[in-house]
Amino acid sequence: MKNTVIGNLYNAVSFKMVRLLSASAILALGTTNCAMDAQSGEEPASTSQAVTTSDAGFVWSGATTGSFDANSSYSYNSSGGTNHITQLATGQYRVDFPSLGSNVFGDVQVTAYGSGSERCKVSSWGASGTTLQVFVNCFSATGAASNTLFTANYVRRSGAPGQEGGYVWANQASSASYTASTSYQWNSTGGAITITHTPGTGAYSVSLAGQNMGGGTVEVTAYGANNTYCNVAGWGGSVINVACFNGSTGAAAESQFDLIFANLGSPNNVFTYSYAWANQPSAASYNPDSTYERGFVVCDKCPSVQPNATITRSSVGHYSVRFPNVAASSAASNVKVTGYSSGSDTCKVTGWFTSGWDGVANVACFSAAGAAVDAFYTITYSSLVFIIG
Repeated sequence: MKNTVIGNLYNAVSFKMVRLLSASAILALGTTNCAMDAQSGEEPASTSQAVTTSDAGFVWSGATTGSFDANSSYSYNSSGGTNHITQLATGQYRVDFPSLGSNVFGDVQVTAYGSGSERCKVSSWGASGTTLQVFVNCFSATGAASNTLFTANYVRRSGAPGQEGGYVWANQASSASYTASTSYQWNSTGGAITITHTPGTGAYSVSLAGQNMGGGTVEVTAYGANNTYCNVAGWGGSVINVACFNGSTGAAAESQFDLIFANLGSPNNVFTYSYAWANQPSAASYNPDSTYERGFVVCDKCPSVQPNATITRSSVGHYSVRFPNVAASSAASNVKVTGYSSGSDTCKVTGWFTSGWDGVANVACFSAAGAAVDAFYTITYSSLVFIIG
């Protein structure tokens, strides 16, 4: 009911301007916007602290061959630089984020893009001078290197005491249990992040000390040069479960991975965002569980928490997700999709667009063999919209 009221109030506002934020503007927003927490109605102090001390960037590749600047409608760099994409070999790409390479101890997420059943992952990332370089590998459903489009995002956070979220690079695929490298983890509570290999090949649990996993969202991307891929297998309490698979056979497989958890904060460190857990794969149309769904827009004179998303199934394994009031054609945007299952079905983004003030993302889900299949997933829509009412 609370979200419905907020949505009605939002729609009653007379919008005067929507503008694309510059890098300096979005960094300054933490101390000036009217962001309100959905539960308490109070501004989350941790958000402003986190954003003013961190980096962010995203791209949509836009082409499968060549070397080119990323399309500005689907690209962001918190330093103000122009992101660049280069194909290195079949299915292998490098994404350059200028001026974000001075501190690379963050997190990278990747999603394959397009109507086919390809999958993409993070191969590695590091610095070349002041440029952050992210390497992406993409594969067909049979596990062969394959040229395909993708989206990728980078985030580095610090500070932010509270239960806003965290990220981690799980870099020991076969270890029984270990505390993740402090260089490649962030927990807004300040607690440690521990990865445990649970019974079964390719099964892991990630514990973020002090976090409450009773809501929010999770993004996961497999890491490494081979063709493994990973899903969110569930989360709750203080633990997130992850399941990884061989990209050739769909069998469970050991794998490194990157993971992001967000709760009442932006998964990708971009202030205007919406996320959802798609948990009714056969339903014709539904609103996701509000515990695992949140829409938030940067707005100086209107309610900031937005109405629930709507998910519509058009055919087997094909969905449309509408995020109300978080988009504009003039503002760059990004979409990340993660398969949710302890099995080998997984999902990807096939496209997204603006419809009025709404962001609409299309999703396709496939079996390990590449057949369309109804499946669970998590999805995040990020946008550089700032609304002045």
